[in-house]
Amino acid sequence: MQTEKLFKRLNDSLTSLLSDGSGSFFCDCGNPLCSETIELTTEDLQLLHSLAGYFAILPGYEIPDTEQIVPARPQFSIVKKH
Repeated sequence: MQTEKLFKRLNDSLTSLLSDGSGSFFCDCGNPLCSETIELTTEDLQLLHSLAGYFAILPGYEIPDTEQIVPARPQFSIVKKH
């Protein structure tokens, strides 16, 4: 879960720079080599990151053994770590 937390911190820093609106953010997946980005609003990302254990990832990047997919948007999936 360290990788996900790193991407989460990077994305939270990006939301500060973007203030409001939307942008490209790093996929919060558990792959330390992932450099993919997802498009979402800063508001959606801030709301998601305010919930402990929730991450935004690209569809198909989930790790079924450690994550549960929760309702997602077409352009990204939301997972909760168990």
